[in-house]
Amino acid sequence: MPANLPTLMSLYLRQGVSLQDYDSRYRQFLKRLRQARLDASLTQEQVAERLGKPQSFISKSENGERRVDALELEAFASLYGKPIDYFLDTDTPPE
Repeated sequence: MPANLPTLMSLYLRQGVSLQDYDSRYRQFLKRLRQARLDASLTQEQVAERLGKPQSFISKSENGERRVDALELEAFASLYGKPIDYFLDTDTPPE
């Protein structure tokens, strides 16, 4: 397995989760990330300002152009008032 695979992907693959299933789960995560921002009635620009990041960071995080690490997820969850489990429970549709 290439060393540059994201840690979560490596874990899923070792547990027998297919790459297609991993991609499906990550797409669900991205939908939840965007939905949480919308639920908080925040624009990407407002989130970026509050997190001290450029707006492109938020955009790329939401559309999957960049991976969200654990500390970033914690910051998003705190800002949006959601538990981290909300983002990771990809078996249940977002509210």
